[in-house]
Amino acid sequence: MGYIKDGLTLEAANYICIERCRAQCCQGPLILILSKKEKLIFTRTASDLGISLNMTSFGRSYLIKFEDHQGSRCPMLDSGTMKCMIYEDRPRQCRAFPVRPIKGCEISYD
Repeated sequence: MGYIKDGLTLEAANYICIERCRAQCCQGPLILILSKKEKLIFTRTASDLGISLNMTSFGRSYLIKFEDHQGSRCPMLDSGTMKCMIYEDRPRQCRAFPVRPIKGCEISYD
């Protein structure tokens, strides 16, 4: 499970991320990298939710800079609840978190 703390189940980690974290990994000077398939899902969902996206093409990938969106956060992060609006369909990069130790993250090694 990479950098998830020893003894923490995936279910417990998901609960912490959704209910207690306040979306640290979805805010600030971060860049989300999407595949072509993920871009299609992301843009379709954004359109359905009335969310405007700033996205840059980069080779075969697409980049979303959180700083280019309201509140310097992922455009799919609900600003009221601080929960991901597409959690079940979140991109691979989001599913893989944490990919390195993250200081202050409850599920990651510091």
